[in-house]
Amino acid sequence: MNDFRQALHRGLQAADEAKVARAEINAIFNELNLALLSVTQDRVEIARTDNAGRRDPGEGAGSPGATAPSVSDLTAISVTGNGTTPAAARRIAKWRQATDGYPCTIIWEDRHVECDSAESLRQELMDLVASSSAGEAIKAIMMLK
Repeated sequence: MNDFRQALHRGLQAADEAKVARAEINAIFNELNLALLSVTQDRVEIARTDNAGRRDPGEGAGSPGATAPSVSDLTAISVTGNGTTPAAARRIAKWRQATDGYPCTIIWEDRHVECDSAESLRQELMDLVASSSAGEAIKAIMMLK
């Protein structure tokens, strides 16, 4: 006999766990942005964007009235000026995130890394922003301001 109640309880628990994981991922990007804004005197930030340059709604800023992309639509990690148009964004990595939050995949230069925890995501983002390609993108956006 099938017990739909057990399956429903598992689904509800999975939804709660996914919400926590997505919030954790947003918090890591917010932490990165606080550091980047501090280093660049509030001129440059990092955003997860879709192909149209729309930002993740969990990251604070965004165009008022614009349709926010879903987690599954986000395809890039981009460097952008604080408050500038998406056209000024520079993609520094490809991004893929599971609906459940983890794993997240970051693809940049010759690296293709799946992050299955906050620790692994934080470390990969540190490696990414320490790279010359990210540094060049940050400097290019700063020159626009």
